[in-house]
Amino acid sequence: MKRPAPMRLVTLGVLAVAVAGACTPSAEPAPLGPTSRPSAPAPTVGTASPTSEEPVNLTVAFVEALEDGEPLDRVTAAFQAARLAFSNAELVGGLPVDVEVVMYDTEGDSARTAEVAAEVTAAPEIVAVIAAPGLVHQQALGDALAAAGVPWLSLSGEGARLEERGWRGWRRLVADRGAEGAMLGRTVDTLRRSERGVCVMGDGTSSSDALLRAAVRAFDDPVVLRSTVAETQQEVSDSAAVVAATGCGVVLFGGNGSLGAALRRQLVEERLAEVAFVGGDGIRDRSFLEAVGPAGEGTLAACPCVDVSTSIDLAAQRFIQDYQSEFGLPPGPYAVEAWDAARMLVAAFRAGAATREAVGAALEATTAFDGLARTYRFGPGGDLADPSRALSLSRVQGGRWLELPSTSP
Repeated sequence: MKRPAPMRLVTLGVLAVAVAGACTPSAEPAPLGPTSRPSAPAPTVGTASPTSEEPVNLTVAFVEALEDGEPLDRVTAAFQAARLAFSNAELVGGLPVDVEVVMYDTEGDSARTAEVAAEVTAAPEIVAVIAAPGLVHQQALGDALAAAGVPWLSLSGEGARLEERGWRGWRRLVADRGAEGAMLGRTVDTLRRSERGVCVMGDGTSSSDALLRAAVRAFDDPVVLRSTVAETQQEVSDSAAVVAATGCGVVLFGGNGSLGAALRRQLVEERLAEVAFVGGDGIRDRSFLEAVGPAGEGTLAACPCVDVSTSIDLAAQRFIQDYQSEFGLPPGPYAVEAWDAARMLVAAFRAGAATREAVGAALEATTAFDGLARTYRFGPGGDLADPSRALSLSRVQGGRWLELPSTSP
């Protein structure tokens, strides 16, 4: 069956009109976005034809995997935030290039990932790639992009030791699955109920398995159950009954939000509301809250993402206002990190980069970047130098996810 062509979005010239009501392009006390801090003198980059009346047209590919169980709201939030970063940059300070964003869906399939990589590398107008949250098969994608000299930024924690691949012009802005799992394990260790044992439960995906392995390595309490839960009502009911039989005090869940919500609801129905429910970023979204209802109170979740909804920082408040004005909803998980990824590319474009080689050189030279989420510090291979600092822990309180101080779960 012939696959549909990737969705193309309007260029910034049109986007600027769409967001004009959400952002005021008047003089500001400080730049709206972050600034990069290269450790060495900035590399020589290709210029964007400053004498030409028409700006150079460039494309940024947004590669996602919507068919692999990744919640739509977090991928959509990241995509929309990246778009907003480019359009706001054009409104506030102008850009020497016109940027178009193109979506490619790998469907979570290795063969389709190879097809997407071939499509991206064969399109000379694509000068950079942003990998969506939860994107799998990043090693294969990165090898193909590196061979063609395409720089990219990743918002996905999938894939271990990617910094050892030797890719040039690659940066990951989020913690990997190993770091996220370690945080979950440390969180479990702080819960008094974990002394009764921990029920380790996942959905059978490679992502879930990797997260749970890392978590189990990080806590000392006894594991009294290891189980894979299928997305059927009978399986969920049976799994809750097994939890009741084991008497564990904590359920450590590594799957997605819909399955996690169903399991948590069933546990409450089995009168096991006192059993602590702890999960990864798969449950840290609005869809989990909507599905779980009041049964979700007290649920804990780790995420390589930052929630700025309660921040008093002016830039954070402006971002939230602009995002909500444009898209009608508050920004979801990974929206802030996607904004920062796009702003890293904006910095490169404003420095004159207009080719793959020039954008890659600019990213390669960036070892620290002051973003909205945090100051990102990158190691020699492109991964975060200290991924543990790029993780947050949240609890469901009053039907909302509330980010907790880093010192106490």
